[in-house]
Order: sequence, then structure tokens, then C-alpha cells
Amino acid sequence: MHWFHKEYLFMNTWWEGTTAVFVTLLVLLIIHAIFQRILFAAIGKAMHTILLLAALTGLYLTYYDFHHDFTHKLMGQRFHMGFYLFWLGWIGICIFYLFSKKRVRLASISADKKA
Repeated sequence: MHWFHKEYLFMNTWWEGTTAVFVTLLVLLIIHAIFQRILFAAIGKAMHTILLLAALTGLYLTYYDFHHDFTHKLMGQRFHMGFYLFWLGWIGICIFYLFSKKRVRLASISADKKA
């Protein structure tokens, strides 16, 4: 990693790489939560599906790159597993929001009954 890929130097210590992945997944979770909250149910499900397809494509391209790029082959299995776990985490977020039901606000229902 020191010789070929300088952009991965923040992953030399485990806590820096873990923090980067955690923050990225947290941002993705917030984005999905916003989509779930502000969009209509059908549009929200479509957005979660599109993001799920993006995550699956990223997982495939990462797998392909790690098996066909010589310098990435040299990185080792632990390096590969970190990226695979990131994509699986994002896929898990997508699936969670894809199959969760949108909550109906009780205040808006009671306001509709009064009118």
C-alpha cells in the first residue's frame, strides 16, 4: 500500500479506516432515512431500489477490480474484506428501507378527521 496506492494510507491504522467506513455508512443511512420520510412511498421504494442496484454494481466492480488489478491483488484478503463489508452494509441499509413500511403521522390523521 505504501508503494502503489497512496490514497489508501489512511487505512494503515484500523481505527482510521473504520471511522471512514462508519461515517460513510452513517451518511448513507441518513440519506435513506430522508428519502423514506419526505418522498411518497412508491417514489421512495424506487429510490431505495436504484441505490440498491448502485450498491450491487459497486460490489461487483470492487470484486472484479480486486481479481483483475495486480496491485489490488497484492493488498491482501483483510483489505478486500473491508471493502466487501462496506458494500454489504450499504446493501443492508437499502434492503431495510426497501421493506420497511412508511409511518403515518397520527397528528395528520386526527386533523383530517376533524375537518
